[in-house]
Amino acid sequence: MKNTNKTKGKPDKKLKWDTFNFSYEKVMDFCGKQKKINEKILYLEFVLKEKKNNKDGLDIDMYFPGTPSFEEKIKNEIKYLKKELKLTNPYMAEGYDKIVWARNKQDFAPLFDLMMQLGFITFRRNKWEMLCNHFTWNDGEMTPQQLKDALSNINHNPETHKVSDEISQIMDVLRKMKSS
Repeated sequence: MKNTNKTKGKPDKKLKWDTFNFSYEKVMDFCGKQKKINEKILYLEFVLKEKKNNKDGLDIDMYFPGTPSFEEKIKNEIKYLKKELKLTNPYMAEGYDKIVWARNKQDFAPLFDLMMQLGFITFRRNKWEMLCNHFTWNDGEMTPQQLKDALSNINHNPETHKVSDEISQIMDVLRKMKSS
């Protein structure tokens, strides 16, 4: 039972997947040869789907009661791989310690905004959300809206909301470094 599927994001790459007559060892051996965790998960989900749709084959699991079935083993492996994927992807990871910003809140947003504008830090999606995932304040969690508001206050109300002298000096040095 071979199937040719196209992977997401790579329309020209074709995968040939074999279910190996649902032999757990052979399926796991082939799965182990896949380079990316996403490909492993897709392959195991394909095998699981084919097993459920397979009405012609002999179900050997019914002869060994009390041991995990083929489907249970595959589901457990998929569950494990999804956890591994979360740990390897920093945007999905949970349970890690955040960096605590110990200075004034109004200093944080303009400093990191400038660093992003100058190319010292890159981001993929929402820059404020990314910062909130990795930083916190002494008195609690940051929210993307708080960071947007802090930058807006400094840009629109400079007489009441100012960047501290220390951070202002750092920002000036960064601007000079980038311009030279």
